[in-house]
Amino acid sequence: MCGDWNLNFMLDNIRIQETKNLLESHNLINMVRSTTRITPTPESLIDVIVTNKDNSELGVSVVGLGFSDHLARVVKINTDKGNRRNKIILRRQLTNNNIEEFKNLLSTESWNEVFNHSDVNSSLESFMDICLFCLETTRDNNPI
Repeated sequence: MCGDWNLNFMLDNIRIQETKNLLESHNLINMVRSTTRITPTPESLIDVIVTNKDNSELGVSVVGLGFSDHLARVVKINTDKGNRRNKIILRRQLTNNNIEEFKNLLSTESWNEVFNHSDVNSSLESFMDICLFCLETTRDNNPI
């Protein structure tokens, strides 16, 4: 949540403390720590960004744009889920050797599990399970 709450978070009074306690009871925190409004009277922090994210995921800064007595709040959200270039992808390498091994495994299969089902869908599922098991058994995994 963000906006002008008209509560000066730079002050230490009962209204501010109650607001902070309410936020904390819901695991929320105001991420803005510096002045957000500059007037001839004391500076204030009334424009807030309230979140349930921890500090490592968010970066908040305050920027003067020159056309308002309120300063802009800028939020940088860290969405880095890791470097995707380092992700290892395995691919199936079908060589003559593992194709022969696959055929050999299929030829030794009794197929009783396929024929013992009363409906075609269960038979197909058993057939696919056997084929995939044989294929996975003969697979060479090579990282890309």
